[in-house]
Amino acid sequence: MAGIIKIKPRRESVRTRKKVVGQMIWSFLIGVVVYGLVSNFVMTSLINTNTLLNFKRSNLFKLMPSFIGNMVNEKVAASIYTPLALKSNPYLGWTPHPFSSALNKNDPSNHPPFSWRQCFDGSGVGKEPPAINATTKPPGCYEHPSELGAIPKVDDTWIPNVTMIRTMMLHGKDRNGNIFPPPLSKELCEEMNKMGQEVRGGIQQVPGDALHVRWDVTDGNKHAFRESNVWPTGELTSDYVTISPWNHYGYKKSNPNETETPIVVPAPKVLCMVYTMEDAHATRIRAIRETWAGGCDGFLAFSTKSDPRLPAIHVQHAGNEEYGNMWQKVRSIWKFAGKHYLDQFDWFYLGGDDLFVLPHNLRTYLASLTYKDKSDPRKKEYFVGHRLRLRGSKQQNRGGRDGFGMEGWFNTGGAGDSLSQA
Repeated sequence: MAGIIKIKPRRESVRTRKKVVGQMIWSFLIGVVVYGLVSNFVMTSLINTNTLLNFKRSNLFKLMPSFIGNMVNEKVAASIYTPLALKSNPYLGWTPHPFSSALNKNDPSNHPPFSWRQCFDGSGVGKEPPAINATTKPPGCYEHPSELGAIPKVDDTWIPNVTMIRTMMLHGKDRNGNIFPPPLSKELCEEMNKMGQEVRGGIQQVPGDALHVRWDVTDGNKHAFRESNVWPTGELTSDYVTISPWNHYGYKKSNPNETETPIVVPAPKVLCMVYTMEDAHATRIRAIRETWAGGCDGFLAFSTKSDPRLPAIHVQHAGNEEYGNMWQKVRSIWKFAGKHYLDQFDWFYLGGDDLFVLPHNLRTYLASLTYKDKSDPRKKEYFVGHRLRLRGSKQQNRGGRDGFGMEGWFNTGGAGDSLSQA
């Protein structure tokens, strides 16, 4: 046809386009890896002179899959509360939010003024000792039993999904889109005594322990925590820990030239368990669930009543439910954990519901311990805890409070105990 010229496509143009697309893909992948490296170093506080100078290439290649996986998970995470996932576990992503939905979205302007000091005795000014009855406290205290609602029924064959809280923490939101764990007020960082009274520029007399010792502090709990010089070793969401095995007693260098350089290793998988009772579900167990529980690879409360949302389970044990028979309850707990979760975790931690645990620190210590011993917690038996010595003769202890009738060492229950999988 006149006036029309047919132009034959050039193969060079096709090759050029393919080359450009290839370069774009490689640029994207490199950007993903670089972003992951930088963000992980910042979040885990690995950017320091020693780490950067001594960070081994082998460690880099070990960590790269995790960095890329974290980037990919940012898009995948939006779909974790799928119909299929909720069918498998209807309680995944559940959280009680009767009061703080606006607070969880970082918009405090939509809820009435509230002070955490009101949670001590309800008055907000510390007129009376802290109230035990949570029904007298404002909704913002996250303690009223009604905020949990009716407890779903489960049968005797129910086996809790102990990874639920960890999954929610890694996702960062509950299934309603609220931030999880819920953000806490900066007011909690202020100095306050045991009755919620604000203390500034003065010395507050605070009662001591059973020996009635008195000491001068402003905020007793915070002061003790600071003096202990305990600091988080990393982010709760991190799957890697930086260990220093030479800090352990009895560590022997493999060679005289070995340097005390921090080592980055995969964190061991830990199942954290607490023993409790139903009346603590809305208070202590909820506080654990919304603070440190997600830092463990698994979490489960053993209670007098099962609640799959927490999760908490009631296990039968010999004898009555009382403090003097706690050893029978603990015995049943270990039996249940060993039967249903043994192959899923490297370590199993158990303590009371009045604990505040730093899970990343715990995993760091356990990883450092096994590295020092050049051992595997799945093959070597460990019983780790806060060790105390029972002093006195058989005559002194006979019929006494301890009732052991012997001397020796034991791990106190207050700090919790860790058992290796072996």
